[in-house]
Amino acid sequence: MMTKKDKEKSNFFSNYFVLSSEKHKLLSDLNNLDIINLFEKNGCVIFKNFNIKDGDLIKFTNIYSHSYAADAIRRVTKLGNKHIKSVDMGNEKIQIHSEASFTEAWPEIIWFFCKVPPNKKGETTFCDGLELWDSLDKDTKSFFCFNPIVYELSIPVIKKPKGGRGRQHWPIHSVGIGDSYIDWDQGTLFIKQVRYAVHESRIPRKLCFANHLFVDLKNEPQIINRSLLNGKPIPKNIMKEITTKANILTEKYKWEENDLVMLDNKRFLHGRESFDQEDLREIVQVQTSRASFPYDSIGRESKINKEI
Repeated sequence: MMTKKDKEKSNFFSNYFVLSSEKHKLLSDLNNLDIINLFEKNGCVIFKNFNIKDGDLIKFTNIYSHSYAADAIRRVTKLGNKHIKSVDMGNEKIQIHSEASFTEAWPEIIWFFCKVPPNKKGETTFCDGLELWDSLDKDTKSFFCFNPIVYELSIPVIKKPKGGRGRQHWPIHSVGIGDSYIDWDQGTLFIKQVRYAVHESRIPRKLCFANHLFVDLKNEPQIINRSLLNGKPIPKNIMKEITTKANILTEKYKWEENDLVMLDNKRFLHGRESFDQEDLREIVQVQTSRASFPYDSIGRESKINKEI
């Protein structure tokens, strides 16, 4: 286990938990309920120094996954399993975001596994949406509680488009989605997704700010436009506040080989620092669409136990 002294040395955020194996134990040696408890409370669990073979990763994520998300087709399958994908290619900086928070397929858990850490730079950045929400001014909180965000999306869904069929209305019966159609010539789904930037966390009566507001649209090709319901952009003073406070709360995580991160994607935002193009960095990721345990299960279970 990580000591308080080690935690202070880590230069990492406070709301997380590190499980460190001194004898290179297997992930299968861990108690599943303990992991769920740690995840529900901290939102981020880091597994270090475990003996993780390629096939062990999906076996472990299967325990905590009811279903997996359909990842973007631009990402490459890794480790011989269709649910294990590459992270976004390139070596440029990626601003913090909650993965796929602008789509219907918004994963509950994101898993990151480090095969090859970069020699320098290339850290993954994390920002706790609970802390970020708590840091915002009361007027800013009121603004986001009342004003949803509209994402206009262009999502590639067919690798080999079927030309000559034109556009077809493609209804998606999910709350907040409308104006959806497929352009068969492009192999692209166009939709509008309405979603609030703040929502309930796994911790009862606690809100978290996890969304896709910080990413520059030139770095997210799936988002054509991002605005309020009235078509106007988020006011500059509000964007300045959330950006400034997010920068203060965002921390960098330096990878080591075989590190595994279990991240609450509906609480934490994550990103990437840039790194040298010649520096090899191999991180794979798994997206759990729905966890095998209920949302805020620990909080609700505790309440039931007290009443009984």
